Amino acid sequence: MLRFSQVWGVVFREREIPCIKHIGLYEQGDDGMADYVWSIMVDGDKQCTDVAAVEVGMVPKGWQEVEPLNVVAGQTYFVEAHGIGFGGTKVTF
Repeated sequence: MLRFSQVWGVVFREREIPCIKHIGLYEQGDDGMADYVWSIMVDGDKQCTDVAAVEVGMVPKGWQEVEPLNVVAGQTYFVEAHGIGFGGTKVTF
């Protein structure tokens, strides 16, 4: 399960559900580019949609799978989310 939150401000920190358009898991390729092992994107022309969490490998209603899940147990990948802003971290399966 990937959980998402957004923190605004310096003095007043308030967690909000972020508006996301694309979520991707990838490994760094030899060419320095992202080699996606799973990727989903909001359907249609929507700029983004509020997302608090996504189960890896499952496609939420209103989303489409761009790259099917293909991970190896024990390997570490990068996860990124883009929408109104972006963020990323590492995750191990």
